[in-house]
Amino acid sequence: MHTAESPTAGLLVRERLLTLRSVRAPAAVVLVVATGLAFGRTPPPGRPARCVLRPSLYRIDLTPTERAPGATGVARLRPAATPFGLPVSVDGHLVLEVEVSAQGLPTPHSLGPYATYVAWATTPDLDEVRRLGALTDRPATGRVAWNKFMLFVTAEPSAARERWTGPVVLRGMSASGYMQNFSAHPLFNGGVPPC
Repeated sequence: MHTAESPTAGLLVRERLLTLRSVRAPAAVVLVVATGLAFGRTPPPGRPARCVLRPSLYRIDLTPTERAPGATGVARLRPAATPFGLPVSVDGHLVLEVEVSAQGLPTPHSLGPYATYVAWATTPDLDEVRRLGALTDRPATGRVAWNKFMLFVTAEPSAARERWTGPVVLRGMSASGYMQNFSAHPLFNGGVPPC
């Protein structure tokens, strides 16, 4: 029998409650405050008390592939503008505005017959793909309404394509995909894009 199910455990709980009621209120408040301070989270040394580190849910750092080892990129997410407060799709997913920027990419011509870089968003199983736009001197922007998604940048012959054909140079995933490992995904290991 579990301790909480035993008859003596019930008596102990009632006894503690009666003891707590008999304690004066100021003493009980001091006890609760002291317990909260003792078990509360404290920030690391050198950080202000109001700042606690955690991963950003609205920033996706893009990782370079072997085609562009010195490249860096970031995607910033923000709710899409709407007059109704929170933007959601017909099926109830949050609509996000995605802004992708990159630095240190080699010239597209150095990777083959390519003229530009294009940012893409896709679901993890690659069944839906959305072109976000060409990366020029300005960031590529577009919208997604998926709970879990991947972002990547490819070298392309033209920015007007509906599907990618060139090599992936940067990749990243949404915060909701942290528990799923995409590093073994065929897309990022020289796999051929689906037709």
